[in-house]
Amino acid sequence: MKYFKNKNIVIFITLLLFCNSCATPYIWKKTDPDKYVKIDFSKITEEELQDKEVKYYRDDTQHAFFAEMDSFAKFKNYSLRTLATPIAVILDTTAVILVVAAMVVRKESCDNDLNCHDSNNTYYGKDYWKEKK
Repeated sequence: MKYFKNKNIVIFITLLLFCNSCATPYIWKKTDPDKYVKIDFSKITEEELQDKEVKYYRDDTQHAFFAEMDSFAKFKNYSLRTLATPIAVILDTTAVILVVAAMVVRKESCDNDLNCHDSNNTYYGKDYWKEKK
């Protein structure tokens, strides 16, 4: 493979991949069926929650109730997890593969004798590197 002429592309790709490498945990956190929904005191009363027989707890510091999701919301989150997890795993795996591939491309630009090319594709033999030391 040819040596990348623009190292900024490699740096950009690497940074982009680190953003994507957390897709699976992100999806699992966003679709957690056991999390509680925040409801402000102004939107509902405690008596209404008790009448609906919803599991909840009161947080006076945030002026809100935290109520358990209903069955449909839980089903929706489980469904999203089931459908989105394979896609997220593929994204995470692709990120790792591309980082490794970028490292391999960089390694192939210099062989074992330290015969290297710089970003201008100028060839430097092993004697050049010995003189630099």
